Amino acid sequence: MHIKLRKLLKIVEGKPSQRFNPAATVKGFQIDSRVIKKGEFFVPLKGTKFDGHEFIESALRKGAVGYFTEKPKYLSFPNGILVKNTLEALTKVAKYNRKFAGVVIGLTGSAGKTTTKELLKFMLSQFGPTYATQGNQNNEIGLPLTLANAPLGVKYLVLEMGASALGEIKHLVNIAKPDIRILLSVGPAHTEYFGSVENVIKGKGEIFEGASQAVVNAELVKYYPDLNKINTLTFGGSPDANVAVEEASVNPQGTSGVIKLNLNSAQFLPFKIRSFSGRKFKITFPLYNKKIIDNAAAVIATLLMLEIFTPRILSRFSFFPGYQGRGRIIRKGKVTYIDNTYNSNPLSVKNAIETVKDLPGVKILILGDMLELGEKARQYHAQIADLVKDKNQTYLYLIGDLVKHTLTRAQTLGLSNVFYNPTEDKEKAAHKIYNTISDILRQSSEPIYVWVQGSRGIKLEEVLNLLISKP
Repeated sequence: MHIKLRKLLKIVEGKPSQRFNPAATVKGFQIDSRVIKKGEFFVPLKGTKFDGHEFIESALRKGAVGYFTEKPKYLSFPNGILVKNTLEALTKVAKYNRKFAGVVIGLTGSAGKTTTKELLKFMLSQFGPTYATQGNQNNEIGLPLTLANAPLGVKYLVLEMGASALGEIKHLVNIAKPDIRILLSVGPAHTEYFGSVENVIKGKGEIFEGASQAVVNAELVKYYPDLNKINTLTFGGSPDANVAVEEASVNPQGTSGVIKLNLNSAQFLPFKIRSFSGRKFKITFPLYNKKIIDNAAAVIATLLMLEIFTPRILSRFSFFPGYQGRGRIIRKGKVTYIDNTYNSNPLSVKNAIETVKDLPGVKILILGDMLELGEKARQYHAQIADLVKDKNQTYLYLIGDLVKHTLTRAQTLGLSNVFYNPTEDKEKAAHKIYNTISDILRQSSEPIYVWVQGSRGIKLEEVLNLLISKP
């Protein structure tokens, strides 16, 4: 977004500093002074450890064109705008910029948000200028920042919406006012703050408040009776879903699936779109992730809702590159590493175990703690061992504190090849895993698949980096 300071001053209803150039152009907004670029506008926020106001001068030295401030003493610097609350000011900019976006798509879910967001961005970019949430900027700060930085005139704007408490999705929806709302999944993620899975269901359902069009996992429709009052398309494993996932499997080349369109009930769609009803399509990905077929089904439902779906666009899925921390594949000879170090919860770990079991060869699961699960954290971590037993995994390496409960349950079940290291012993764990991989390579010609997954706070990318750096 490019905007003159005079216009920005008017949008936020602020007071300018004495040295103020109204003709200066803002090329974007930034909340981190360490990475600010020339021409960007600095938004200092007050956190638990730091007050961004302390870095205003540093941001200006690095090329910031201006800044917000809640404190009049900082108006001694040039191009400052005094506001009551810097986050509220950023939110005003977001709401202003929202007016110039084309179709805004908001999506949430306990698992699959970022993958689906990236898939939507990847597919919609074939139909026009597309902008999406950067990284994990999906909260009360990240979403306004994304909207404020969206290029003027963008045709499709894809916004990921995260929450850890009731009311948070509602707040984000009120800012973004998405044209299409997507709910991917509901499960025990962030229950430490939501309080219960029932509250997760309620909280995620806030995305539908004021909606006219929705895309929702068919298994969740029963929780949201008001969906029958708006145009809704369903997706998922139910055979009655509008975009039904009939098959999903993993092979050494990646993941493939079959989806079937059932569109006769969606009378709000034009006939040219409903004419695809009854047809089946095979889709493939160069990634290992069974649930990505469900994510793709949500994307297809969105393309149908937008009335831009064509069968030939489905071949594009096979070129989806993935991204660091979310299914990235690193191949080193006979060893394939799958990088899912960005996040973890019971749904995503179950998907990991389901995915890896289909791969031919030796499987090594490196799992870290699943954080923010509240009082049921012990139970959810113990259940991992039961899933592993059922799927006959080969090796299980546990790193963290909560995964001690996985270890205890694994020992009760009599599982072999289960190893544990506390969080601070990542280097020792990596050495142990590397020795295991080396032993297997000496004794067998089978391929080895190493799946690495844990919550962000565990930082299992440190283990992964140690492993891939070795010869």
